[in-house]
Amino acid sequence: MKIAFIGGGVMASALLQAAARVPEITAVHVVEPLAARREKLAADGVAACATPADLPAGLGACLLCVKPQDMPQACAGLAAAVDLDGLPVISIAAGTTIARLRGWLGGGLIVRTMPNTPLRAGQGCTFACAADPAAAEAAAVPLKIFAAAGLLLWLDDERLLDAATALSGSGPAYVYLLIETMARTAREMGIEADAALAAAVATVSGAAAMAGGPGADPAELRRQVTSKGGTTKAALDTLEAAGFAPALAAAMEAARQRGAELAGEEPDA
Repeated sequence: MKIAFIGGGVMASALLQAAARVPEITAVHVVEPLAARREKLAADGVAACATPADLPAGLGACLLCVKPQDMPQACAGLAAAVDLDGLPVISIAAGTTIARLRGWLGGGLIVRTMPNTPLRAGQGCTFACAADPAAAEAAAVPLKIFAAAGLLLWLDDERLLDAATALSGSGPAYVYLLIETMARTAREMGIEADAALAAAVATVSGAAAMAGGPGADPAELRRQVTSKGGTTKAALDTLEAAGFAPALAAAMEAARQRGAELAGEEPDA
């Protein structure tokens, strides 16, 4: 299958690396208006062009990898240059609904996704929602790109993509804040800066690996490391008193609500 990326930024670059691991994808072309990015893509062996009008015939799918505010123009250019009838079109833009994409494109079998940045490390999490079963079936091969870069999960209701954004789309930032705080506090306690950061990262990644193991239960893992009257119990009691769990839940709800607001806003708002 020959596919096209509309946009050649950071997320697209990560997805390009994953696409190379999907055997069914035989060729990839990228539409990127910025000359410097096209030159970098070309240096990496990727076929890049300035506009959709330069794309070859016979495309099997298109991936929209532009920012939400750039989506109307990108869709208009794609629709003017490519026959979208029966063609799967996959968007990674947050807050840009399938209905809005359909209006701009005027055709295509649309799938909306919510990936997160760890896909750049091959450990991403992507939620996907299709306009209809035909779109999901047609997009099976290009969606393997997201599976090659981490976890791919399906949602039956597009409205749940706002919750997915709060969970995994914005989620890495919560973890980075946790790592920052752990490392900074360890420094203040006297541990050397590089060691503090390395230990914080290793602790979070190690705990995540255990929580992701077969049959693992995070609550049970937490109980296993928490001895009555011990150091962990003292720490967890302090977090509970400070409202850690309600604060995180409130943060996720704020992200979910903002995602819903963005879906209802005009693209240039």
